[in-house]
Amino acid sequence: MKYCPKCETSFAVSQTFCLHDGEPLVLKDLYGLTDRVIDGKYRIGSLMSIGGMSPIYRAEQLGVERQVAFKVLLPNLAVNDNGIRGLFEREARTAGMLMHENIATVHDCGQTSDDLAYLVMEWLEGQTLEQELRQEGQLSYARCVRLLNQI
Repeated sequence: MKYCPKCETSFAVSQTFCLHDGEPLVLKDLYGLTDRVIDGKYRIGSLMSIGGMSPIYRAEQLGVERQVAFKVLLPNLAVNDNGIRGLFEREARTAGMLMHENIATVHDCGQTSDDLAYLVMEWLEGQTLEQELRQEGQLSYARCVRLLNQI
């Protein structure tokens, strides 16, 4: 379930915005990072998504007052498995070397005081391919070609 942080109404996971006030919907923070300040640099906001390895939060980079994506390695994956942590750190280093208009910029990486590995990336507004397919249905051939050319 997602909920509206403004009016606290619950919605289906597929819903993106609150039907009452138009606010972006968020997930319940099961990891306890919301409202924490990490390394004196990042104020963690709402949990926006959970991927295969990481929850992704909207956060504020305090020094420059910019919105960023704050990605944390899922704690249950990292326990007693340095290989997973190494994979996450390799992703951070590799993504940090890439510069392209179609790739989110990596700003930082590190560990929280309670040993969670994190990655800070450019915050991008928009929707996922899954959301677009749900909303628009099958993509046209021309749209697929445009997307693949960007990739």
